[in-house]
Amino acid sequence: MFFVLEKAYNLFYKFNPQEYNKYQFETYQIKKEIKLGNQVKIQTIHLHNIARLLNSLYGTIFLIKFES
Repeated sequence: MFFVLEKAYNLFYKFNPQEYNKYQFETYQIKKEIKLGNQVKIQTIHLHNIARLLNSLYGTIFLIKFES
């Protein structure tokens, strides 16, 4: 999960639309893979929330950089 946060950091300071699309899709895939099943563990809920927040962060980065 750390590598995804590092990618968001790098994307913020060196915005590249191709990288944005790739990274945003990766976090969406991570979120999709961590589905809350019948046996919900607290760790799974936290990982899902982190992936969801990172996916949202990429959208915010895009808006900030698009307006610049």
